[in-house]
Amino acid sequence: MDPVELGNTLKKIRKTCKVNQEKQGNLIAVDQTAISRIESGTQMLTAIQLKQIADFYGLEIGEIFSNHINYWNLSKRFGQLPSLDNRYMGNQDAHAREVLPLLRFSNFTKGSKYTNRLLLELGLEGLDLISPDEQISSFCVIDIIKELSADKILNKRKIKEWTKQYNTFDCLGSLFYSFESASNPMSICSLLASNSNLMDGIFLHEIVQQSHDNLIIALNKRYELKNENFEKHKIDQLLMSQRMNLFQSHSEYFTSQKIDISYDKKFGKNLEGEAILNIHVA
Repeated sequence: MDPVELGNTLKKIRKTCKVNQEKQGNLIAVDQTAISRIESGTQMLTAIQLKQIADFYGLEIGEIFSNHINYWNLSKRFGQLPSLDNRYMGNQDAHAREVLPLLRFSNFTKGSKYTNRLLLELGLEGLDLISPDEQISSFCVIDIIKELSADKILNKRKIKEWTKQYNTFDCLGSLFYSFESASNPMSICSLLASNSNLMDGIFLHEIVQQSHDNLIIALNKRYELKNENFEKHKIDQLLMSQRMNLFQSHSEYFTSQKIDISYDKKFGKNLEGEAILNIHVA
């Protein structure tokens, strides 16, 4: 790893955990100025010193070299919550498995540099490295969708590419095995609806009617989002299309069977009221 890159990574680790240079220096028996040189890439660490630093922060050396570090978990380990905008600190009503597919879609479409810059601008740096089961604010999901839409990266033609990113263990986390063991499309769709509290921070799902070949689901916008503007950049239309494609892609991926799906009733203005999804085996 390039010394400058390594230094930048070590500095970010230290600052995430609110550890000063003097304490870092005491850890490996050097003074504060040496830590400054190490973090600027002008002084090298010994293998023993790097191991001491990794052990102190509970990291593997490989994680440091690859810079694949879960900074959110790291900060919590040291009793330091991630520094987030107030908008993202409340309403921990969503899970990272909702935002990770968006970020993978962004990487696939525009590259990691764009995605990293987007997260930095939103004050969500490191969001792509957290566990899919981690709770986050639904506004994280909403704001990333808004930015991708405003930048003309995400639109209705790209919905399938977006929802395709959900079907991995990395994104689904503990739910992956439940979907993998489902035997038919209606089981998959029922799992999606009944686990909406773990899959969807924007809509509440209620199964109205269910049989072996048909499922009717009522969707309602979560109360906490009543003042959010979903009409800007046609976010409301994107979200309605995404719901349909999510059921379709999960069914096809996990059972190799297709479903037919339609809205018997659509939302009103700004996702007000109730929508009814009608799903049956193709």
